[in-house]
Amino acid sequence: MEFLKNHYEKIILSLTLALVTAGAVWLALQSVQVRTEIEGLGQMAAPQVRVDTNSVTNVFLTALTNGRAPQQVDFDGADHKIFNAEKILERTLDKVKYPADKLGPKSLEIKEIRSLPLTIRVEQRTVRSRTSVYAYMRPAYEQGRYAVEKKTSIREGKAVRFGRTYTLQRQIVVNVEKINVDPENPDTLSVDFTFSKLGGAPEQFTVKAKETWTRDLDFEADLYYPPEQRDFLKTRVGHIFTFGGDTNQVIQINEEGFTVRAFSNQKRVTVTMKNPVAAIAPAAVQQKPAATAPSAMSTGAPGAGVVPATANRQTPPVAANQKPTP
Repeated sequence: MEFLKNHYEKIILSLTLALVTAGAVWLALQSVQVRTEIEGLGQMAAPQVRVDTNSVTNVFLTALTNGRAPQQVDFDGADHKIFNAEKILERTLDKVKYPADKLGPKSLEIKEIRSLPLTIRVEQRTVRSRTSVYAYMRPAYEQGRYAVEKKTSIREGKAVRFGRTYTLQRQIVVNVEKINVDPENPDTLSVDFTFSKLGGAPEQFTVKAKETWTRDLDFEADLYYPPEQRDFLKTRVGHIFTFGGDTNQVIQINEEGFTVRAFSNQKRVTVTMKNPVAAIAPAAVQQKPAATAPSAMSTGAPGAGVVPATANRQTPPVAANQKPTP
C-alpha cells in the first residue's frame, strides 16, 4: 500500500499512455480495413441491365441509345438561332432579301490592301566649308498631316528625331550608327542605321545617297459590303463601323486579310484575300525613277511587266493603257 501511495500518479499516467497507444493502433488497423473494403467496391462488376428490345413502347431503350450516341449541337452554325439570331435584310430599292448566312463580316469583300511604310533617305549639304547630313523620313502609317515627309539633321550615336506623331503607341526607334561622308563627292554618302520596333531586336541597315529605305509597318484596306452596297475606304486597325445590324471594330490588318470583332458578342471573324500577293498595292512613297527606255517586258497588256522592287517592297505591274515606245 505504501508503494501505491507514493507512485499512484505514475501508475495512472502509464495506464493512460497504454490506452492511447492501443487506440492509435486500433484506428490504424480500422483505416486499412476500410480502405480495402472501398477498393473492393470499386472493382465490383456493374450489374447487367436487361433491356426488352421487343417492346416498342420501351422509353428506356431510347434513352440508352441517345446516351451512347449523343447528338452534336453546332453553336456557331447559321442554323442555330440561340447565339445566331435570324436576320433578314430587305433592300429598299430592289427588294432583294439576304438570309442570315449572307449577312455580317463574312460577307465583306476586300477591294484593295495598301501597305503603309516608313521610308528614309539621306542627303548631305555643304555650306561655307561645313558639311551637314540630313535624313528625310515619311511615316505613311501616321494619319493626316503627321504622314508627310520630315527633314531632320542626324549625328553619329544619336537617335533620329521623328518629331510629334499621331499614333503615340508606336514605339519606333532609329539610331544613327555611322556616317560615311565625303564633302567633295556627295554621291558617296552612306549612313548606317539600326531600327527597332516595340522593344524588339535592333536591325541594321544602310542608306546610300539617292536611295530610299522602306519598311512596311501597317496596312489599310478598302472594303465593300454587298448587302447594303456600302464602301468602307481606308479602313485601318481600330476603325469602327456598323453594318448588318451590328457594330464591328477592326483589330488586325495584314497583307493577307483582316480581322473584325463584333461589339454584341465579342465574336471575331477573319476575312482573307483570294490572291493576296497580286492584290496588295504599295503606297506611293518611293521616289520616281528616271525616265528610261521601255524594256522588252513591257507589252501594253495588263500585268505584262513588273518594275524591279526595292527592299521590302512590291511594285505594281505596268498599267494596261501603257504603250511601248518604238
